[in-house]
Amino acid sequence: IINRYPNVHAFEWVQQASILAHPKTRGFISHVGLNSYNEAAHYGVPIVAIPCFGDQFGNSVIAVKRGIAVQISRKEINTELLSNALNQILYNPRYDLV
Repeated sequence: IINRYPNVHAFEWVQQASILAHPKTRGFISHVGLNSYNEAAHYGVPIVAIPCFGDQFGNSVIAVKRGIAVQISRKEINTELLSNALNQILYNPRYDLV
């Protein structure tokens, strides 16, 4: 499937901080674990937060309150919700963090 899309690349492993530090990275879909949250905040990358368990729910609430994330419930996620969340972090000036 990936081969049909020239702008999608598959890797076995990449260093997350390197991706978040790249100047063309405009958004991050994440479970919002503490390391992911801290790295995204450090590099000024807005987050679509989809918490799954543990500290992720609290991290997501804090990220939303600080204006660096939009949260989606993993139980309610669908194409429309994900598309709307991505549009928010990509095109709403509120999420221009850098």
